[in-house]
Amino acid sequence: MKKHLLFLAMAATLTASATDTWTLQDKTYHVDTLYHATVGPGVTQTSLQLSGAQALRVFYSTVDLTNPYIDLRATPAANTLKGGSTIPNMASKWATDDLHFVSGVNADFFSDSTPIGMEVVDGEYYNAVGGSSWFYWGQTNEKAQYLGSVGFNGSVTKADGTSCTINSINGTRYENFLVLFNSHKGTTTGTNAYGTEVTVVPVDGAKLTPGATFQARVTVAPTTAGSMTIPSDGIVISGHGTAKTFLSDLQVGDEVTISSNFSYGGNEVALTQLAGGKPMILSGGVTLNTQDALDHLTSLNPRTAIGYDATGTKVVLLVVDGRTSISVGVVSKVLADIMREVGCSEALNFDGGGSSTMWTKMNGVENNPSDGSPRSVVNGVFAVSRTPKDDEIASIAFNDYVISLPKYGLYCPVINGFNKYGVYVGTVEAQLSCDPELGEIVDGGLHLLASGSGTHPLTATYNGATATLAVTIGEGSPEFKRSSVLVDGTWDYTVEVQALVNGDYMTIANEALTWESLSPDIATVSDLGVVHGVANGTATITGTVGDIVNTLQVVVEIPESQRMVVDEMNNLDNFKVTTSGVSTPEVTSLGDGGCNLAFNITSTRSTSIALAEDITFWSRPDQLELVLDSSTSSVDNVSFTYSCDGARSASVKVAPVDGRVLVDWADAFDTNTAEAYPLTLKKITLNITGSNGDACSVDLGALTAIYLNASGVGSIGADSATSIDGPTVYYNLQGQRVDHLTPGQIYIRRAGTGATKILAR
Repeated sequence: MKKHLLFLAMAATLTASATDTWTLQDKTYHVDTLYHATVGPGVTQTSLQLSGAQALRVFYSTVDLTNPYIDLRATPAANTLKGGSTIPNMASKWATDDLHFVSGVNADFFSDSTPIGMEVVDGEYYNAVGGSSWFYWGQTNEKAQYLGSVGFNGSVTKADGTSCTINSINGTRYENFLVLFNSHKGTTTGTNAYGTEVTVVPVDGAKLTPGATFQARVTVAPTTAGSMTIPSDGIVISGHGTAKTFLSDLQVGDEVTISSNFSYGGNEVALTQLAGGKPMILSGGVTLNTQDALDHLTSLNPRTAIGYDATGTKVVLLVVDGRTSISVGVVSKVLADIMREVGCSEALNFDGGGSSTMWTKMNGVENNPSDGSPRSVVNGVFAVSRTPKDDEIASIAFNDYVISLPKYGLYCPVINGFNKYGVYVGTVEAQLSCDPELGEIVDGGLHLLASGSGTHPLTATYNGATATLAVTIGEGSPEFKRSSVLVDGTWDYTVEVQALVNGDYMTIANEALTWESLSPDIATVSDLGVVHGVANGTATITGTVGDIVNTLQVVVEIPESQRMVVDEMNNLDNFKVTTSGVSTPEVTSLGDGGCNLAFNITSTRSTSIALAEDITFWSRPDQLELVLDSSTSSVDNVSFTYSCDGARSASVKVAPVDGRVLVDWADAFDTNTAEAYPLTLKKITLNITGSNGDACSVDLGALTAIYLNASGVGSIGADSATSIDGPTVYYNLQGQRVDHLTPGQIYIRRAGTGATKILAR
């Protein structure tokens, strides 16, 4: 039978540019490209690992705005100014059949779930304020890009020609302020009764949009009640002081003229997308002096930035991870240098720290947010495709940038499919082809068996669309992930095989190896490397490919019953007993098995009795039972400290029920892994409640391991009650000797040799 090696693809390293080094603030870094792929129309996603003065992981999307099917969009967390959401959830919330989110990052800093700066989405004001000292990314309907200081101006003019300056939209109404409120503020203005407010509705289908001048008709007369209701199709004009006087004589039916716009560099510009940040970190390709702009810019932190090249047509959305050994984070000047290295001449710092999130539709969250998961933020900037819904595959691409396989590797590539606009649709099963020098195509044309050598192209074809990937066959040798494993005759172990390629361990399929058990009477192994226990003992399993032979020690321990006594607990000589808040227990063996602990409570703080002993269980128990009667005192719960396969100790806490404490190990760890066993009990801690001075008594019974799928369980009698005679005696689970066996019950059998087994009736 031909053997195949399965390799789960990981990208090999490649330099990030024509050179493999960057200079960031006079320090040299080596740059490895971990990932680079097209993720949407005109959008590529890149992941870099930098090594040098510090370890840094960089993620960025490059957006080519000359592509007619891609655009940028400021995206809010909610339909109102105040609100929070994660970047992935924003993309999901706002996506429609003709608005496809491709890639995005978090944007503005925030306070009380409200962005610090101004915000405009698709020409709709969420927040605007005159005299803002914040900095901004902005875009016009023609996709022209702006970064830097942005001014806001606007006015309301009455029919008599008198005007009043608009101080803000959806902002706070200060002294002598005129504020416009639309539905993105919420349902009401939230103002006090010290001003005047009127409701107006735009006429002739006009909208409150940057750069627009339009007529609006008064529909609700001026009122001083405050907190006026904001109509979904209208605007509330709210004034205080001089602005209040300006509004007071308006009547229902009067028309006013409203105009507003933004300014950049002294020129008016109708920005239809706007999101804030601070500070500008790069201008004209020069890193700016930003140490004093914000208090955290000189410390190492995760960072987010947006920038564009000298033409204004290539926009970069970028995140640098931080607060880990893989990526420590950067100061603002290093962030600026990174933005320049990836092609930007202008760049703005967005909110960082735990907020820093890079997302693509194709791959999900690309970076590792320092909170452990994406943080809820107030807005983001996304690359979007405003194209019709189309799920027909028109082009394909390998998800891997480059790939290096071990010899004999069976490569199962991920092939991404895109529609005619370049929007990601999903993965496809493409037919592969290659030169014989690389290897052969197997498994119905879906996989590459890398039996050749060197570097050669691999081609994928799907519905006439093709893609090519350079594949290198390296020298990685198959090796077993584990040197030993414990099986029980029921749970089988599939040997885990891996190879080290370019510093990364890669999973290999077991079909590549020829398998043999040197003790098949103890354990067998299939052609797929699946180990099955046959009889108690130790067997050696070998896996061979070429002249490489790997070995695995298999320990087989088959439980002969569903219940096996670990310790009868009739004395505690084998345990180290320690106490907290109680007197030293007086231990008395009970005649029918188990023991009694008598003690007094001396403190009600952390009151406990701990019984420590390393007990390694036979085989792979599913549960652990401790018989416990605390009728004269209260054992609130019992903690069991344990370790799996010699790993760090952990504990599980269980309350007694009906005179026993039952631990289900599946609630504590994954019992279906090789790492789960052998299982060692380290300590039993009785956590006690009561009052200071109480005299307490606790009866302990057998400590029993339970095997739910024990393969050695058999019948021990007829279906009716059976008398017991001969050298074998039986006990019930309470440790009491019985004279008859009752169908459906479980008993302890003690043979004349002194051996103990627990059998199910």
